[in-house]
Amino acid sequence: MKKLLMFMLAISLLTACNNNPFGGKDNKVVTKEDKDKDEQDDKGDKDDKDKKGDKDDENIDGTVTESNWTRTQRNKWLDQCIEASGNNPKAREVCSCVLEKLEKKYPDSKDANNASEAEGTRLAKECMAGTVTGGDEDNNDDGQATACSGLSYSDVAAYLDWAALRPMTEMEFEKLARGFAPRLANEYPWGSIAFNTVYNTSAGLINDYLPNETFTPATNGSCSAGLGSAAANYGPLKVGVFATGTSGRASAGAGYFGCMELGGNVTERVVITSNTTGTAFNGTLGDGTISPLGLANQATWPSPITAIGIGFRGGDYVNAYARVQTSDRASITTVDAARSYNYGGRGVR
Repeated sequence: MKKLLMFMLAISLLTACNNNPFGGKDNKVVTKEDKDKDEQDDKGDKDDKDKKGDKDDENIDGTVTESNWTRTQRNKWLDQCIEASGNNPKAREVCSCVLEKLEKKYPDSKDANNASEAEGTRLAKECMAGTVTGGDEDNNDDGQATACSGLSYSDVAAYLDWAALRPMTEMEFEKLARGFAPRLANEYPWGSIAFNTVYNTSAGLINDYLPNETFTPATNGSCSAGLGSAAANYGPLKVGVFATGTSGRASAGAGYFGCMELGGNVTERVVITSNTTGTAFNGTLGDGTISPLGLANQATWPSPITAIGIGFRGGDYVNAYARVQTSDRASITTVDAARSYNYGGRGVR
């Protein structure tokens, strides 16, 4: 997919309405070098896919479509669309929706060159009307029950300091998940190796996006993870979506002590034990006061600016199932203070 096409589609869809809710940016010049590089990226992505047997075209239910869009093309389109919107918080949801519609209509990525500005406008309006809620406070679909995503470490730390809580350590994460039960190889936080992928548009998900969102039938190991896409119609789900008055630990997706979504949905930020910043953490609770700049100001906490001493556990709705396993530490040394669609937060005391 040519870079110029991607950018122009992004601009057209996000300036679809006279009252553009995203505040689109001016167009930019795309050079021949840019287009040549884009073509080379796409070729390399296809080559890698051929060599590795990449299953980009495999659907959530395991069936295969004829789509030849590569992961590079999808991610590049999505990034440029969001950038064109001025990085508005609602942009990812609309852009993901339009991308899904484009790919469905044009399984061959080259055919998407035939998409007109009018079509981009129509798709954008459909997605803005049907996928994104009005966002009005106290609406029943305003997302208050959905797991909070897109958080930076600074966001999480400031809230925890203000709420007299604190970040949890990676050891506490495992204790919350496994409790006093014996270790089980490759176990997930709900104490078994059962895994059942659920996403926002799964057939068994009832009352999508609403406070009473739930999943039926109750299935052991239900979890929102490994979906391979940041599209808003995949996640995250409601907090405690799999728990009912009669569910057990495995079907509720609960940790040993009842904590929900320690695995999947949005990733957990934890204080790590692999550097001196993490080991200097002494468990001091927040004191209800933050700095004039809105930052956590507890001296023994990892810096809210750099996030050094903070890692990730528990996986999320996008990345591989293995990241959800209770003892998986593949992302523990990843340092990222920024916001991202799959980053959540949890506090303890």
